[in-house]
Amino acid sequence: MDTYGDGKLGFDEIKYGLDLLLEHNHSDEQIQSVMTNVDCDVPANDHIDFRDFLIATIRTDHTSMMGYFHRAYDEFFQNDRESIGVQDLANQLSTCKVVKQSFVSSIMLAIDEDGSGVITAEEFFQFIIDNLGLNHRFHVRHIVEQL
Repeated sequence: MDTYGDGKLGFDEIKYGLDLLLEHNHSDEQIQSVMTNVDCDVPANDHIDFRDFLIATIRTDHTSMMGYFHRAYDEFFQNDRESIGVQDLANQLSTCKVVKQSFVSSIMLAIDEDGSGVITAEEFFQFIIDNLGLNHRFHVRHIVEQL
């Protein structure tokens, strides 16, 4: 859907993606309603960014989140390094045709708190918790201990 590769979904990208996925032509009003309901930024802007999309597409109850954490850990951290490198993340996101390499690099910079060039499980899960506003419900140390 991110046809411009900038990590943001504008009106035309949302319309194209929904029309294609749902095999239905949506009115401009329907698309605007989706954008208004999904855009978490205050004040709202003219696009849906990665955080907005993430928040809109996942369930945040404890059971669902622990399931997501387990799947993410199994996918990314069951390797000899127990970390995600830039290429690991790029490969995963490229397989899904989500974003371009430049956006992957910006994600890495945002998540890699210690600047090591890799994302540890703790950094990864803390980023998710912080960006979903779940700090009051989840603690990284407890999540990693359960994985």
